[in-house]
Amino acid sequence: MSSKNTSFQISEKKVVFAILNDAWRRHKCTIKEKHFTKYKTTYDRLKNHPRDIPESHFKELIRYWNLGDIQRATKENKETPNQAEMFREIRQSKKGKPLDQETTKL
Repeated sequence: MSSKNTSFQISEKKVVFAILNDAWRRHKCTIKEKHFTKYKTTYDRLKNHPRDIPESHFKELIRYWNLGDIQRATKENKETPNQAEMFREIRQSKKGKPLDQETTKL
């Protein structure tokens, strides 16, 4: 093994983390879709839990996904925004400043 430490440029590091983040999100989505959403009861979910996740950990995931706040956020994320919401969202100031009055009225 080499005695040199491997170093990455900042831009390379950002790309690597972006790829890892995307893969992790897809993995979580797949687990939820195949082992939570697919089944109606906690019993069925536990019976069909992913074999690479310990049952105790999957129980915690089930508790988390059953929380009201999480279910509301999931529902909101699935809804397609209307044109007015999209217009306001894409015209937000990058520095966190509020929109001008005319745009806010839309």
